[in-house]
Amino acid sequence: YKLIVQPKYPSYGYHVLRGARTLPEHFYELGAEGWQQKDGTRHDSLNHHFWGDVSAWLICYVAGLKINPNADDCNYVEISPNFISALTFAEGEFIHEKGKITTRWERTDEAIRLRICLPYGIRARLVLPQNYESDCLVKGDDCATRNIYPLFDNSNEGATQVYEVICKAITE
Repeated sequence: YKLIVQPKYPSYGYHVLRGARTLPEHFYELGAEGWQQKDGTRHDSLNHHFWGDVSAWLICYVAGLKINPNADDCNYVEISPNFISALTFAEGEFIHEKGKITTRWERTDEAIRLRICLPYGIRARLVLPQNYESDCLVKGDDCATRNIYPLFDNSNEGATQVYEVICKAITE
């Protein structure tokens, strides 16, 4: 996360602070004259998503939405958000053949509110960061650690199931 947002080279933040609204083809350190390298060579492309895209990382590791993480069941989702302290919220979505799957977490004064939306036929497991737990979910017998919660199984045909989870830091 810090590499993405830091204001100095190399980072996405470095280019955004210099006016970038698209992803350049290469991460050159820029010269004083704008969109050129320090030696004066101009960038090849200023709209080139091919070499880098942080959106997948943000969706999978910050919002925590991992579709088919074991590559064996396209109807299984792992929800494993990372509550980065510098952020007040994160959200991600995936358009699945069965419907839209979404996660969103947001900080409140006391806790983090996590919202998970699963279309019919999608199963999911919630894995909270090591130092978080939720009192509003019952954990399965197969959970080896206190931050892993059993599968949500949306078998309500034709409906999207919404789960609201309050996550609190563990203080022991």
